[in-house]
Amino acid sequence: VDPRIYIYTDRPLYRAGQTVYFRGVVRAEDDVRYSLPSAGVANITIYNVEWEEVYREQLPLDEFGTFHGELELDAGASLGQYAIEADVATRGMP
Repeated sequence: VDPRIYIYTDRPLYRAGQTVYFRGVVRAEDDVRYSLPSAGVANITIYNVEWEEVYREQLPLDEFGTFHGELELDAGASLGQYAIEADVATRGMP
């Protein structure tokens, strides 16, 4: 069963020097049934508009199948859309 991951930030726009807070929700999808992973980690990578890596961290999944983190943007951070990528390794997807 492949995991489904939903990632969101605390707001849609940021300025250079501000902190981006993000959270992710992981679920196992089996047809139309969703279930919690029993344990695992999320490998998170964030890329700037030039597709340069600006953040890489391994975050644990809690008992609700969620993870959270933060990225403090540099004072000279690039303008534009950033991308958050998650690769989840679980020890028990039903």
